[in-house]
Amino acid sequence: QKALEETFENLKFEDPYEDEFEEEDIINENEINSKKVDVEEEAAVKPWTPSDGLKQGEVLEVDESAYKMLHNVGLEWPSLSFDFVIDELGTGRTRFPHSLTCVVGSQAEDGERNSLKVIKMESLGRVTRTNDFEEGMSDDENESDEDQCVEEDPVLQFVNIPFEGGVNRIRVNSNTKEAAAWSDS
Repeated sequence: QKALEETFENLKFEDPYEDEFEEEDIINENEINSKKVDVEEEAAVKPWTPSDGLKQGEVLEVDESAYKMLHNVGLEWPSLSFDFVIDELGTGRTRFPHSLTCVVGSQAEDGERNSLKVIKMESLGRVTRTNDFEEGMSDDENESDEDQCVEEDPVLQFVNIPFEGGVNRIRVNSNTKEAAAWSDS
């Protein structure tokens, strides 16, 4: 028998492993352009600073991915100054839930409505993350975070001490736990 000459139609060797393409692996030009637009939109997001100001109707949105812990406390009057009371639980705590005690002085319109508040916040837990964020973490990090995270509602206790005049500055002595306030009256 005469040996056949190898041509494109008559190959002597064929790859037993076919190249398999799944539909999701093939990216068309429209998808590339839409991804570029998404990246540009993400790049357009920038942190807000007070010098930027707010346009009328503009609302700031909190990016919870930037925080490990985030809790909001609203007071009836604005405060120019606050200070933390050092507790006996030590510094550099990393395990949740956290607790803290602070002293706040108010700036009411009417000087007789001002007060000093001693506020104790307990059971402050971490910001709950979506599964997308947790997928980026290693298994060890994820497990240690689950050990540290306790699902409890935060507890807020406070003592209101009437104070004549607006409090411009307040400081707590870390040794004696005494607070001093500087007032406009």
